[in-house]
Amino acid sequence: MAKVTDEITILIVQGVNITKYGEWYGMNGEAWCVMFISWCADQAGILGDVVPKAAHAFYMKCGYIDKGNYRTRESGYIPKAGDTIIFSEGLEHVDNVSQEKRNYKHGGIVVAYDPETQTVYTIEGNAGNEVRYRAYNLNHIEIDGYGINGGTTYGQIPSNVSIGYMGTQ
Repeated sequence: MAKVTDEITILIVQGVNITKYGEWYGMNGEAWCVMFISWCADQAGILGDVVPKAAHAFYMKCGYIDKGNYRTRESGYIPKAGDTIIFSEGLEHVDNVSQEKRNYKHGGIVVAYDPETQTVYTIEGNAGNEVRYRAYNLNHIEIDGYGINGGTTYGQIPSNVSIGYMGTQ
């Protein structure tokens, strides 16, 4: 079985949002960042039990909330390798569901956290139409929060990562 990080070197984008992740999910042609997370969880055998199956960041966040496994950026939670990261527009949280759905725009998988620099390293699908590593300050305004997937370590910092890049589509 290939590692999730192997996807960086083997992904070939076939067209606008036409990917093996969208094909696997049954929604080829749609934004696929969260489908990539679901696909990775399926490959690891934790889809459904640990990671909610979703095609949109809002619904993935809701799945984690339903399991009691979602922590907002403001909570002070320190992400672990394997956690899911959810991005929003950086706006205040609102109660209107349709407004919330529109504000959640991207997701990825935490691969590492550096406590010295407070940097979160991720692997993300549909990041510039590719699978790629990205890095963010722990307190970046567009990080909404994290889905907890049972990781226990900070992980290993990947090489060739663009520091400070926001990483949304």
